[in-house]
Amino acid sequence: MYYNSKFLKIIKIISNNKKKNNNLSKNDAYFLLWSILNNNISDIELGTILVAMRIKGETINEIIGFLKVIKNSFKKIKFFKYKKYAPIVIPSYNGTKKNINFIPLLALLLARENIPVLIHGTINNFNKITTTKILQKLGFRNAHNYKDINFLLKTKKIAFFSIKKLFPKIYRLLSLRFFLGIRNFANFLIKIIQPFSKPSLRLISYSHIKYFNILSKIFINLNFKKEGGVFLMKSTEGEVMTNIKKMKQINWFFLNKNEIIYNKINKKIFNIFLKRKNNIKNTAFLTKEILIGKIPIPFFIKKQIKICIYMSKMINLYN
Repeated sequence: MYYNSKFLKIIKIISNNKKKNNNLSKNDAYFLLWSILNNNISDIELGTILVAMRIKGETINEIIGFLKVIKNSFKKIKFFKYKKYAPIVIPSYNGTKKNINFIPLLALLLARENIPVLIHGTINNFNKITTTKILQKLGFRNAHNYKDINFLLKTKKIAFFSIKKLFPKIYRLLSLRFFLGIRNFANFLIKIIQPFSKPSLRLISYSHIKYFNILSKIFINLNFKKEGGVFLMKSTEGEVMTNIKKMKQINWFFLNKNEIIYNKINKKIFNIFLKRKNNIKNTAFLTKEILIGKIPIPFFIKKQIKICIYMSKMINLYN
């Protein structure tokens, strides 16, 4: 069986944990992801590389190389120029198990402020409570195609689009998690993409301080005229939402600046949110009760919404 010598070199570099310099260059990272997305790599080579990369972890140069491939590998959404607010992008790939999934509530409250909100993500994730399942329970359907995204954003101000349709090439890479039993760098990359052809506000989360440092270095040089701005915070179960037990630090990247706009503050826990059994039906019911005003909006969700409104308005003003 024939194997590409370039991949053998990459495997040798990233699997050698005894050496300090076991990281890929930007060019090698670009070549690797381009080859994966275009099916120019064997299954054995791909599986070996994904496992080795999972053990090693990604560096900023590798992420930059990967992102260069990402930018030109999927069709961007052409969105109409909105009068007051830039569209908000929320990635939702994990779903929740321990915490209530507040992503639908966050999105619907922002949409109520007349801000177009696009959620992209997966429909199912094992037995977790995914955003799309809650939205469907509330009567919202998924967008069928690019034209449908614009229709839903204009009429409902909210649209959910599956990653399988938004970025088919990377969907295959994401799906390998179910076969290999481990996450790969696609899980990280897909959450930071800019799906619109015009500036937007991306809500992005990180799980470890290492990724915060990498993302900070990338977003500080963001071209705000093309990509807009970024709202960055530590994730709750992999989702970009605040934890009702405590507020987390939020970083705002815009105009080549990194501003901390809300620090960690502890607040009394809302017992009503902690007593309910965490499932799709109860989460949808709770979301609806909050939307109609029967239950108060959680303190931290209120804060997150205020920050998002401000950021979205600022991006729109500068573009």
